[in-house]
Order: sequence, then structure tokens, then C-alpha cells
Amino acid sequence: MASPRVNVRAAFDPRGELDVEVYPSGSQNWEGWSYVGMLGRASLERLLEIALVAMEADPRTLEGDPDFLAECAKQRGQQPRHLP
Repeated sequence: MASPRVNVRAAFDPRGELDVEVYPSGSQNWEGWSYVGMLGRASLERLLEIALVAMEADPRTLEGDPDFLAECAKQRGQQPRHLP
């Protein structure tokens, strides 16, 4: 999904891993917030629900706040580039 300010990408690996990423439009998917969940005790549907709750926990995530998402990337160990 994409908006003028933010992209949201969810990918399911058949080996059982769900990756959800929120990053500023015009940047790379590793330049923002992320959630990783593994199938096991939780179903894929439940993992998606958990990711949604986590995204909504801080409104800056889905609003695409570039400073906030840059800080998320930094915490993930990435060096985000600055957007114009």
C-alpha cells in the first residue's frame, strides 16, 4: 500500500516469517519502521493483527513522519538517507 507520504509493505515467507515495513515514499523499505513475526503459536492472521496494533501505537508511523521513521531505521541498525 502507498500514500503520498508513506509506503506499507507486508511480505510472508513460506518458511513462516512475516515482515511488515513502513517507510517514507521515495525511500527504501529498510529506511523506516518494521515488524517481524514467526508462525508458530500465532497464526498469520494474528501476526497481522499484532503488526497493525504496533503500527497504530504511535501515529507517526502511519503518518509517515520522516524523522520518526529515520529514528526507527537507526534503531534497526540502518543508516537512513535524508529525503529532500
